[in-house]
Amino acid sequence: MKFYTGPEDLKDVIERYIVIGNDMAVYYLNNRKVSIPNFTEEQREEIKKITLSAGGRAVRSPAFFIPEILTYRRSYGIILKGIFNNWRLYKMSIFKLDPAFKDYIWGGTRLRDEYGKKCDYDKVAESWELSCHKDGPSVVADGEYKGLTLNEYIEKAGKGVLGKNCERFENFPILIKLIDAKDNLSVQVHPDNDYAMRVEGEYGKTEMWYVVDCDEGATLLYGFKHEITKEEFARRIADNTLLEVTNAVPVKKGDVFFIKSGTLHAIGKGILIAEIQQNSNTTYRIYDYGRVGKDGKPRELHVNKALDVTKLAPAEQYPETPVEKKDGYDIKLLSKCEYFTTYRVNVETKAELDADENSFNSILVLEGEPVISGGETVSAKKGESVFISAGTGKYTVEGKCTFVLTKID
Repeated sequence: MKFYTGPEDLKDVIERYIVIGNDMAVYYLNNRKVSIPNFTEEQREEIKKITLSAGGRAVRSPAFFIPEILTYRRSYGIILKGIFNNWRLYKMSIFKLDPAFKDYIWGGTRLRDEYGKKCDYDKVAESWELSCHKDGPSVVADGEYKGLTLNEYIEKAGKGVLGKNCERFENFPILIKLIDAKDNLSVQVHPDNDYAMRVEGEYGKTEMWYVVDCDEGATLLYGFKHEITKEEFARRIADNTLLEVTNAVPVKKGDVFFIKSGTLHAIGKGILIAEIQQNSNTTYRIYDYGRVGKDGKPRELHVNKALDVTKLAPAEQYPETPVEKKDGYDIKLLSKCEYFTTYRVNVETKAELDADENSFNSILVLEGEPVISGGETVSAKKGESVFISAGTGKYTVEGKCTFVLTKID
């Protein structure tokens, strides 16, 4: 999103946008200032009606815009001096992101070898594809904002790029990763928001996993086989018999697991996962197979905190949802909660989607090389992440591909 701070700055875009507002406006016709009217409420409603009927979109604040101006009014533009106390025109953004990387001891090399991730680590355990977290922010990879962290882009462009559904969150709400587990991850749990904010000073973590690929016979841990008591939980941690009561689940490509905060879980070896989660890095290790860290010492466990937050029962799985067939693609809801809504999209020819004023869209490409177009055009490939700002409106994804689509509802 680009800000234009005065009428003179708008000469290059007058023929591409209309912005209308409730305050004093400058009226242009054929790039020439004609008058400075005060619009009445009746006039504003009429202009709004024309704007929306022409494919424009209402946005937060008393403003409306048309990304592509009417063909029969190509030289007509209205510029708003509104609640921001200066002249602004919002230009919507579509761009790729470069991830941050983690080299945890259980990681493999598939993200570098198969997904083209540029990382010098011996082990590339995780790539943080959409992240504003201080422990690993992603960076704008192309376009006008290239080189800025995602946080810096949001600060410069304004929180309006996230959409009005993000207003309820103090911080950027989600974090999206690719995870390559060459070895088993620790048995672990994440706290809920109340506990995490009180004890750790950040969000808790509810998350979901989409199995991108896996070895034959791969399994993961997902809750307990049956309900147990807190005393039994503590005893089994102490005597290393915890795995006797955890629920080991065979997995295959395309499986989905919804992991509400408090759910015991562990990704098993040989699994590649796309993880959509709350914007948090708080994890309590319960059992770690006796491994040592890079310093040669046993990795820290967080038993007391785990005893506080773990739900000692079978996991609550998200209900199965149908595949919806569309013209040129199909789409399936994977999970929906207060923090994120995620879909799997398979495109045969072209998908027509919408990044409305309610939420940004995040695309994580799992297969193929799609071309994403919506005012701006971005080509992406397997493993790449694309951010589409709220208010961009209708956009297309062309070319045979599979991707995970995430937004905030």
